[in-house]
Amino acid sequence: MVPIPPGELVLFDAQNGAKINAAVGQVLNIRLGARPGTGYGWRVTSGPPALTPISQSYDPHGAPPPHILGPKALGPGPTDPPVGQQVFRMRVAGRPGQTIKLSMVYTRGNLHMTLAKVYQVKIKVLAAHPA
Repeated sequence: MVPIPPGELVLFDAQNGAKINAAVGQVLNIRLGARPGTGYGWRVTSGPPALTPISQSYDPHGAPPPHILGPKALGPGPTDPPVGQQVFRMRVAGRPGQTIKLSMVYTRGNLHMTLAKVYQVKIKVLAAHPA
């Protein structure tokens, strides 16, 4: 698993549907099970501009054990386990008190083809921590 920088808020498949708190400027490290060789991949459908994209990558050794992934673990089919993680890093850029709805879809092809899974998290934006 690729090391996670200190201070980043890490979200996995198991947090699908969760409500979380994050401070302005904090970095979210979203790690979702994926099998990119199948043509499937995660796409962000809502969240920006209140979440500023930093990077997107694939960690082939990143899939945590099944007890961490939970029952919402994702693969190309309902019973196929992921082999790695698609990693999205985003900085919280919303204003304090705002609620951001981050939505992502796991599809093959473009957004109009073969929708397999949906991942959503509601993020309550808190004031930035003093440096």
